[in-house]
Amino acid sequence: MKGIFIIGLCCLVLSCPARAQTVSTPFEKKLVKAVKELNCPSPDQRDPVGVNAILVKENATGKMAVVLKAVIAPGWHLYSFVPADQPYITTQCTLKLPPGITAVGEWEKTSAQPSGTDRGVWIWEREVVFIQRLRWEKKEANGIIQTGFSYQTCDLRQCLPPAERSFNLNIK
Repeated sequence: MKGIFIIGLCCLVLSCPARAQTVSTPFEKKLVKAVKELNCPSPDQRDPVGVNAILVKENATGKMAVVLKAVIAPGWHLYSFVPADQPYITTQCTLKLPPGITAVGEWEKTSAQPSGTDRGVWIWEREVVFIQRLRWEKKEANGIIQTGFSYQTCDLRQCLPPAERSFNLNIK
């Protein structure tokens, strides 16, 4: 399963033409390695989503990225896209940055798949990764990056109440 995810992450990086040239840079390699090695709490039927976060940085270039990773128990899923006429809650990432740090682009996400039961709904199963690239404008910048996401998880029989996971990532 981890091998499939690594292939998916590489496809995510390669699918962005602007990023295709940078896959072999030291920072991109460091980012792929961090995603692969980031361990999440094991999900189970009581808590079907295990989440963890890490800050990946390269001091010399000022490049940084927040990585959020969720492991989803078999049979459960999170929502990537939900049409307005459906009752489910779409997964939303949060990010609060200290002075001297700025977000670069939008959150990059693992590709979702269409739901087999709900028309127009897109879901993630097994594992999902969110990456927000950052620029370190002032090398002396420090502080805490507050990040996380809110989500709803469901299986074929039930949906759990909406949940939120948050992390404080220290820059220094």
